[in-house]
Amino acid sequence: MNSLLIHDCLLIDCTGRDPRLHAWVRTEGERIAGIGEGAPPRVAGASEIDAAGRVVMPGLIDAHAYLSIVDNITERNRGTLPVRFLKIAREIEETLADGFTSVRDAGGLDWGYKEAIRQGLLRGPRLFISNGVLSQTGGYGDLRPRSMAEPEAQTPGLWSIGIVVDGSDQVRWGAREMLRRGADQIKVMANGGCISPTDELTSIQFTISELRAAVEEAAAQGKYVTIGCTRSTRASSRPSSSRCRCSTCRTIAAPSGSFRAASPT
Repeated sequence: MNSLLIHDCLLIDCTGRDPRLHAWVRTEGERIAGIGEGAPPRVAGASEIDAAGRVVMPGLIDAHAYLSIVDNITERNRGTLPVRFLKIAREIEETLADGFTSVRDAGGLDWGYKEAIRQGLLRGPRLFISNGVLSQTGGYGDLRPRSMAEPEAQTPGLWSIGIVVDGSDQVRWGAREMLRRGADQIKVMANGGCISPTDELTSIQFTISELRAAVEEAAAQGKYVTIGCTRSTRASSRPSSSRCRCSTCRTIAAPSGSFRAASPT
């Protein structure tokens, strides 16, 4: 088993205690075997890194990212596919370099990137992917202009920002399809957004029975549903009524012109 010793570091262990000066961390394989301060214990055959006072801390977690949106989203189906793939791959590698070792992608990233990391073809964080989001017709994930009637073309194996489903049966199919493609969680858009051209930001989307269908399908596979919605009484009550596990909110302007505080989307 490979042993690594990092010494003379500023250790932030994220337990709430003060940072430790002149600390050391020893790992065995993929696990931390010991931490301390001052002179480190020497282990025969261990690799050593002199941190020279640099910070050592646990990897950061990003619970809401869109790693596949690397350009203007309105240009998503234009341009050269290899260039788009390389831009997404670079975004993933830079995310790891920024210190994020676990990332939940909230919609769009294909399972293949996660597999490429597993095979060592791409350096990246531990990914939890949603694949495409589920949207109702004219909803937050339906990015078609009003003049476009046919379903928008997807790019299998590259990215999929959303699929349009209406009614409980179609929602069940959509959830099953995302799970088949390797989703770790199902993302459902429950009301209006800033990038969809045909809905109002405050509109309420999907019925409780539709949302519950997605929850049931995710739960059947040991997964969960995360909902994108504005933080308002009407919109935020639907995810809880349908037993969705996680709700990600956006800031919206109230009719009076004031702003409601919300977590970032």
